[in-house]
Amino acid sequence: SDPGQLRKVIGLGCDRLGLLYAFDASRDDLQVFDFRGNSCITVLGLKPADVGMAKVTSLAVTPDGQVGLHGGGRAVWLRW
Repeated sequence: SDPGQLRKVIGLGCDRLGLLYAFDASRDDLQVFDFRGNSCITVLGLKPADVGMAKVTSLAVTPDGQVGLHGGGRAVWLRW
């Protein structure tokens, strides 16, 4: 349950800065790791229901770090 701990990863993506994005279905959160693997922060605390999704089934990441979540016939792009 701590940052950096994953249980059921359903999507991984990497941006041009080398950040690794992972969506964990059991935790319902998105985490980002730096390219050296020595730090981890939870980027987004939203649950799929918060963006109108029943569940997330896949993840996509653009080179500039924009994250797309897909599930239940719906896609949501997140920008921060």
